[in-house]
Order: sequence, then structure tokens, then C-alpha cells
Amino acid sequence: MGRQLNKLTALKVKNLKFEDSSSNKHTDGAGLYLYTHKNGSKYWRMDYTSPITSKRNTLALGVYPTITLEAARKRRDEVRQQIANNIDPAEMREQVKQQAKANAKNSFRHIAEQWIEAIALQNCLSILKVFDSYFLSTSHKPYLKLIA
Repeated sequence: MGRQLNKLTALKVKNLKFEDSSSNKHTDGAGLYLYTHKNGSKYWRMDYTSPITSKRNTLALGVYPTITLEAARKRRDEVRQQIANNIDPAEMREQVKQQAKANAKNSFRHIAEQWIEAIALQNCLSILKVFDSYFLSTSHKPYLKLIA
């Protein structure tokens, strides 16, 4: 007989509290557990073995009640599918973040902001040249004679 899945119920998850005397890891099966914190927060986590490095990892799946028991189980099943396909979920998550950053750098807004900064710098430099030429020609004159 295999390991039991879906040990937790929605009501049990809702009523879980932090206890000093326990590990505060409430397992649901297949590596999924709900960790209760001293401040009352509840965090969904999943322990798995990386298919690439064969080392144990813990993946954060979200915070209860934002992520419900059903949603956490769905995420667990997605992670297990990735592992079955020799994909490390933590590395996959990092690749998605890096791709999002690269996409943000290639957005129209980012490119437009860079262009505006370049134009502003050019305008500032040309204004400074005008001021320099004016101040060089008038720098030896007293201030009161300049404004009169």
C-alpha cells in the first residue's frame, strides 16, 4: 500500500494553530505540508528531491488562506509532473523570473525611458555649453554691471 495522500481537510487547515510542543509541519502527503508560524501565518511548502542534483529541496507554494488546500494540492501535482519530466521546479521558477525581467527590459516603456534620458542628457549638455560660453565672456565683469 502506498503513502496516504490528502490527509488534511479544509476545516482542519482553517483551525490549525501554532504549538510550541510540535514541529508545526502538518503534512498532506507527497511532500506537501502546511507550516504554521508563531505569528499565526500558515505557509504551504513542498519537499522534493531535485531530479538534477538529487538533493532535497523545499519549494514555497504560497500562503494560506490566499492559497487554499485545493490550490496547494493542484500546485503539488504540477510540481510532481515537472519532477517526473526531469525538470527542477525551483530552477524553472528562476528561469521564469529571469525571462520576465528580460521582457520588462525590452518593453516599449523601458526603451522610451532610455531614449528620453539620452535626449535630456544631450539637451543638458548643449545648455551647459551655452552657459559656459556666456560665463566665459562675462566672468571678469562685476555682477552689478551685468544686471544693469
